[in-house]
Amino acid sequence: MDNKKSRFICTSIKGANHADKGLPCQDAAATATLYHKGYKFFFMAVADGHGGDAYTRSDVGSFLALQAASESVNRFIIFVIDTFEKFPNNWIEMVKDDFQGRFGKMLVNNWVRMVEAHANDTENNPDDVIKLYGTTISIGLVFNNCFFSGKIGDGSIYSISYQDKKFLVNNLFETDDKNSENLGLATASLCSRDAYKKWQMQVLFLEDIKMLFLVTDGFTDSLKDPKKEILNYYFNLIKKGFTNFEFTIAQEIKQLSQKGVGDDISLVIFLPNLQGKV
Repeated sequence: MDNKKSRFICTSIKGANHADKGLPCQDAAATATLYHKGYKFFFMAVADGHGGDAYTRSDVGSFLALQAASESVNRFIIFVIDTFEKFPNNWIEMVKDDFQGRFGKMLVNNWVRMVEAHANDTENNPDDVIKLYGTTISIGLVFNNCFFSGKIGDGSIYSISYQDKKFLVNNLFETDDKNSENLGLATASLCSRDAYKKWQMQVLFLEDIKMLFLVTDGFTDSLKDPKKEILNYYFNLIKKGFTNFEFTIAQEIKQLSQKGVGDDISLVIFLPNLQGKV
């Protein structure tokens, strides 16, 4: 495996239950390597539309969530880089405060605007129309050796680190205290009332990080020990090499859905290589 480059693996598969019923995949995933003012940054996201009779457009909603996340990150990175250039010694704390206090609201507002533009539905209550598109969203932004992660809903974001001669798998959002819901869902959603208040975030330094792993709940719900499986993925990736692992991962995820809860699964794997200005 070439360790000189940061690399993504991104896949999204239709779950066994949806395939059997002829229903569309409700999940979506996206990655991008981008530049601003000569600085490289990385964007990643997974979204999980709720599906079911109450959320009949959530396959579109999850796709629009990726667009909303991308637009939000592209606006946020301008502030990040400007702050980094002006305050190189303490930029992280300034950016972290903004990521916690403003980003979630920007993300939700962008998604609602896109949903309303897609719906073009004037005869129904706007809140009822937005609910049709209900979805979760989990995102990551890597800049200057820092990982800005956040989510609304029950997606998961994991890191694999190597410390004290041991590999450790960490769920960045072990407890979802903000996921209480009043729409009959078990998770928070972009269609929740005051959805921006459900925004959770973490900022992580990448010095010891070997792999980042974003995934929708079809993956975690299908496993007794998701952390163990994620670590196995990492070891298999090292053993097989990046290209071979990337070629087989979609089929492995599809088999996991068939053996597990039958849900759609989207995942992003990011292998960081610490880089600054290019």
